[in-house]
Amino acid sequence: QLCCNQRFSDVIIRCGLEVFPAHKNILSARSSVFAEMLGNTPNDSKLSINDLEPTVMKAVLLYIYSGKTDLTTFQSTYDLLSAADRFCLNELKIIAINYIKRSLTVENVFECFYECKALQSYALEFMSKNFSLVKDTKQWEEFEQCRPDLITQLHEQSRKFFK
Repeated sequence: QLCCNQRFSDVIIRCGLEVFPAHKNILSARSSVFAEMLGNTPNDSKLSINDLEPTVMKAVLLYIYSGKTDLTTFQSTYDLLSAADRFCLNELKIIAINYIKRSLTVENVFECFYECKALQSYALEFMSKNFSLVKDTKQWEEFEQCRPDLITQLHEQSRKFFK
């Protein structure tokens, strides 16, 4: 009930065009990053986080306040994973990674190689098992050019699955 509620809030988080009232003690207790941000400016009651989508910030705050998530799409969960990593919300990272693993397709698997190291080995295994489908996607050619380091590994792994 306290999430994004102005009652007793003592800090405002500006994110894009949206404003989220929050509570320093709750943010600090759940995230060492927020604790540091708020500790660096103890008298300031405003935080600006302009490099996140407001929907992602709202999802982060929902998790911080309630421990709940509302994961609905691969992309929004991937964005939330990035934010969870940024704010050192390790349990949220695990929840997001597990959702992404369950949501992998031959089209979205390529995204797992750009930011999240925790997903790379799982994504590589997924690609190996589905190699014939993966290599027929539009993203394959770009992946081959951008990540030649993984191509050999992928070929070797896919041979193991199809022996």
